[in-house]
Amino acid sequence: SDPLDEIPASEYALKPQISTVAVTGANDGIGREAARFLANAGFGVVLCSRDVAKGETAAAEIRSASPDARVRVVPLDLASVASVEAAAPLILSAADELGSPLRGLILNAGVWPGSQQTSTDGMELALQVCHIGHMQLTQRLLPNLQAAAAEAAAAGSAEARVVTVSSSAHAFADDVGTSDPLYASTAFDTNRNYGRAKFANMLFAQELAKRAPSGVLSTAAHPGLVLTTLFKELGPSYAAASAASVTGRSAVDDRLPRTPPLP
Repeated sequence: SDPLDEIPASEYALKPQISTVAVTGANDGIGREAARFLANAGFGVVLCSRDVAKGETAAAEIRSASPDARVRVVPLDLASVASVEAAAPLILSAADELGSPLRGLILNAGVWPGSQQTSTDGMELALQVCHIGHMQLTQRLLPNLQAAAAEAAAAGSAEARVVTVSSSAHAFADDVGTSDPLYASTAFDTNRNYGRAKFANMLFAQELAKRAPSGVLSTAAHPGLVLTTLFKELGPSYAAASAASVTGRSAVDDRLPRTPPLP
């Protein structure tokens, strides 16, 4: 049995029946497991996926295990400003179809390029996917989250949530690379590059916590070292991928509570 299924619904921050949560990168890894758990718990779930076919496969698996699951798939390519703009209203429409307003965002999708890559928008790929695209999406949906939070408060539920999936890899960087984002005059380093993107995630989550409208709570959650496609795409010879294959948790295991660090 799944240990998470033993958590009583009374302990959930949001009430499932009146809440829809959008999860980016929901077709694989941590995002997929988060979407599965939320749907099984009764939340409406919008699976945001760059690859719609993979998103539909994930949704079908969720429905197969839980026939009453409320799930929809929305195309979202965080490496494209135009795609994010198009996805925001689709997410809201999907929430309407699921019968409960959007009350949660899980900003999970990410890439860790093993070489320097630039998006079609001309931005450094990891920074746009991990941070800029998520910031853009959050800004578009904040008014709706605020309105839904007010409705939830009236029903005795908690505020709306924006959860940024963070990483200790932010320690690889000492800045977000704004002075030379495309490495015109500095050498590309894959660890530092990804670290910059995750550092930006941390700064965004912290600043959103200060600036978010009333009723919207911003948090950052570090899942630990998890063996997902993010690492596998780096190649078998890459040190991080090798370490993850030995010590990394699976995406399923990563949904479980972890022991707090020793003082």
